[in-house]
Amino acid sequence: GASYRDENGLLYFGGTSGLNVFDPAEMRKPSDPPPMALTRVSLGNEQIWFDKPYSELDYIELEPDDYLFGLSFAALDFRAPHRNQYRYQMVGMDKNWVSLGNRNNIDFTKLPPGEFVLRIQGSNPDGVWSPEGIALRIKVNPPFYLTWYAFVAYFLAGMLLLALVIYRQRLKAREQLQYQLQLEDDVRARTLDLRRSNDKLQEAVEAMGKARQEAEQANQAKSEFLAALSHEIRTPMHGVLGMTDLLLHSGLNERQQNFAESAHVSANELLGLIDNILDFSKIEAGKLELEETTFNLREMVENLCYLYGELAQAKGLELNLVIEAGLRRQLYGDPVRLRQILQNLLSNAIKFTRRGSVNMVVREVARKDRSLGLEFQVEDTGIGMSEETVQRVFEAFSQADTSTTRQFGGTGLGLSIAKQLIDLMDGELKVNSRPGVGTNMSVALSFSESPIYADQPAAGDLADSYAEVVAPVPETRAMYRCQLEALGLRVRECASIDELTATAEQSRVVLIDVGCLYNATNAAQVENLAEDTLTTLLLVTPLSGAGVPDTLTHIPHTAKPVRLVTLRADLLAARSEGTETAASERPALMRYTQRILLVEDIVANQEIARAMLESFGCQVVIANQGEAAVEMFQRESFDLVLMDCQMPVMDGFEATRHIRRYEAQQNDGRRVPVVALTAGKTETEKERCYASGMDRILFKPYSTEQLNALLASYFKPSGQVALPQAAGKVEKTLSDLLDSKALDNIRSIETTTGNALLEIVVRNFRVDGESKLEELRAGSTSAELLSAGAHAIKSMSLNVGAKALSDYCRRCESQWKRGDIDNAENDIEALATHFEEAVTALESLLSSDNEQVG
Repeated sequence: GASYRDENGLLYFGGTSGLNVFDPAEMRKPSDPPPMALTRVSLGNEQIWFDKPYSELDYIELEPDDYLFGLSFAALDFRAPHRNQYRYQMVGMDKNWVSLGNRNNIDFTKLPPGEFVLRIQGSNPDGVWSPEGIALRIKVNPPFYLTWYAFVAYFLAGMLLLALVIYRQRLKAREQLQYQLQLEDDVRARTLDLRRSNDKLQEAVEAMGKARQEAEQANQAKSEFLAALSHEIRTPMHGVLGMTDLLLHSGLNERQQNFAESAHVSANELLGLIDNILDFSKIEAGKLELEETTFNLREMVENLCYLYGELAQAKGLELNLVIEAGLRRQLYGDPVRLRQILQNLLSNAIKFTRRGSVNMVVREVARKDRSLGLEFQVEDTGIGMSEETVQRVFEAFSQADTSTTRQFGGTGLGLSIAKQLIDLMDGELKVNSRPGVGTNMSVALSFSESPIYADQPAAGDLADSYAEVVAPVPETRAMYRCQLEALGLRVRECASIDELTATAEQSRVVLIDVGCLYNATNAAQVENLAEDTLTTLLLVTPLSGAGVPDTLTHIPHTAKPVRLVTLRADLLAARSEGTETAASERPALMRYTQRILLVEDIVANQEIARAMLESFGCQVVIANQGEAAVEMFQRESFDLVLMDCQMPVMDGFEATRHIRRYEAQQNDGRRVPVVALTAGKTETEKERCYASGMDRILFKPYSTEQLNALLASYFKPSGQVALPQAAGKVEKTLSDLLDSKALDNIRSIETTTGNALLEIVVRNFRVDGESKLEELRAGSTSAELLSAGAHAIKSMSLNVGAKALSDYCRRCESQWKRGDIDNAENDIEALATHFEEAVTALESLLSSDNEQVG
């Protein structure tokens, strides 16, 4: 504050809140401590006043948002004010005194909540400090969120939140219980609905017949009714299909299996009828929308014809698919509706044909930019139609006449749906038919070329060959010719075996339809062809495999309708089986750097496949079962998958389906080849492989050359691996127990890799085999477990060359699959004896090899 002296020498200081008078005459001696006086209190740089002088002020209360609290003070010794010193201590905050020098003010930016005592002392020029100084109590009120009542509120809110969580959990538990009870009620209700499904279906058909006769307004209501009703019927039908499917895999005997298969087929036919009704109602209501997606045209059409092949062949009909060799495979459009159109045309042709053939031809008829015009032609030699019938046959619920329905069955919906789908896809349908001669239906549709391009499969080892095909029916020869041309081969057609070139001057492929084998002379001609080292011979049989003479059962064969992927695989397998030469004459193996996922549950089989692949330079990752393989495929990147078919928990078929679904979800067009590893060579086994999404089949036991040829068909080699000399053959004394070919193959890998592979394989074979025998003994009352165990031992036996054991396992597997397990315990012990003989022979062979090395 300000100060001045009057004419009497008195000193006045202070502010307007009070005036202090000091007489110099009364000053203490220099050694006395000076008194302290508070001269200013400010808040936010503005002075504040109180209801009493600063000298009487001993308490100040501050709010939590008060900033820049300041104090000014003075030591009342004026001899040399600039030499006076000051210090302070905020008791409760500071442990020691804080020196201010000769500065006589303090500013606090923000004091924390609490109660403090601010002590201020000053000294005179002689350094004598005032003992008492200023003592000012300061209280800083806390913000509202740190008050006691705030903490009480927090506690109450927390308790309320906890109570709410507990309440919600109990409410959710009650809802789940109610949902479970409701679900049980629904199951009971659906079970009751299933018993009444036949009555409901009859009522639905009658309702549709009545609705058809009503006006346009009533027609709309009919369509909506059909859609709702068909949807309801599908639910119990899926239950029937699911239960019969489970029943088919529950170890039934042959008679029960036939009953269950008949029920399953009937349920599928009924579901197909319901689907037709639902599609018809959607089209009429204008609610059917087309999809746009990339699909493989050749694969879709080939699989469709293959599916109907058994139905046609059961009626004694030839079903031929002729698809142009250079036709673009990957298209963009709606594959589901295209398949539905072709399925209805194909099914209709087979249904109304008693003898002769049904032919499907797919050709390109127009091209503009990326748009492709295709013609799908289905021709039959059936009952045919008059012009009047042709005009009526595409109407809903119509057939040629009432006798047609009685004789051939059906609802008359198939062709009507096909016609409406063709119109929806802006296509054109043409029909040419004559009663008693047959019918030709052609569909013209446009598709876009997919940006995802897939080349035709390479011919592999067949690239330098030409081909000859033999079949009595021209359309069948055309089917074989187009498929071989798609592999890049030049093809010559023959109507009989006599037209074939007797001896080939260069490498060739010969396809002979079993329909040409009229007598023993033809069979002898085929046997002579099989002896030709330059000829790769393949018999083409119906799906049932019938028609092959006993003398020709050893010749490789494929099934018709011929699919490109299957034909290529069977030709390569036949070529590799027919080209066994001495090791010194074998061509060099090719080196590859691809990353391979090997899915195999048998350790011995794992070791053999791993050694082969690694000898080629491949990186190998092993999955012990299907579920692990799917997880690895989704997590890592692979170039090829080798998939064992028979595995516990999740088999190779299911694992492949999961892989294909995952690839479709990625929507990047990438498709990793999946090759089946199986010891089963039946057409049923092949069909299961291809139906699950596998691309090729490698039959066990496979050789180093076969596996290397498989890689050659997919990848470009990075170099060559010199093929080692074959090891010595197995001693004749062991020839009844062991297969020298399989053992020589393992030894050749040993020579390439330098590893003691045979010793590892035999050791794992003993451990795995003993484990599988224990499983067989434990499951001797289950036909399913017995057949699976026999299959596993057969598989590992083939790989190590234990041929006597594998033959016995094959007989047991076939017997136990039929449900004949009455003598299973004795069969298991006999199998165990064969196993011990095989192990003893293998270990004896190992000992002999070690002695030769020593």
